[in-house]
Amino acid sequence: MNKIISFFAIALLIGAGTAQAQVLMKEMLTQEQKGTLEKSVNWPGKKIYYTLKYDSSRAYSYETYSTTRYYYTLMIADNAGMANAIKLPGMVRDLVITSYFEFYFNNGSETKTFTLTYDKNNKWYRIKFAPQWGCRREELWKRVNDIKSYSDLLTSMVGQMDNNLILDCYRGHEGRIMTQ
Repeated sequence: MNKIISFFAIALLIGAGTAQAQVLMKEMLTQEQKGTLEKSVNWPGKKIYYTLKYDSSRAYSYETYSTTRYYYTLMIADNAGMANAIKLPGMVRDLVITSYFEFYFNNGSETKTFTLTYDKNNKWYRIKFAPQWGCRREELWKRVNDIKSYSDLLTSMVGQMDNNLILDCYRGHEGRIMTQ
């Protein structure tokens, strides 16, 4: 009997040591998140500062399930004070296995939806976005694996936005976007 208990205790310790912590927890969805990136493509020689500001949440129901939608403003700037920041309204749908981050990019003539799909179990994300003509840079939306924290996820996402988009295309147009 002692051998069985010892075996299970060792197996439990090994399992606990190799388990990965959850990256995105519900309480994080209502907190403001901030971060920086070292080398900007849009502002050469400068850092990028971003803030994901929580705005509100609303219950959402469809047929047999209910969930909450979280609404945000993503602000991206080349200065820590966020003066003259590019503001992008967004929403997160946090489901059981997957979280969807949607940001709405308006260039003054049309709005397009940027979607990041995050797989909670396997800790990877992928971006789907076809930016407006004239606002594109490279469009190399890479799948990113082994996300270790919520901060890593957001910093990587903003980094891909910086690399693939001409962010000034979207400055000042956030008032034209309807988020419902």
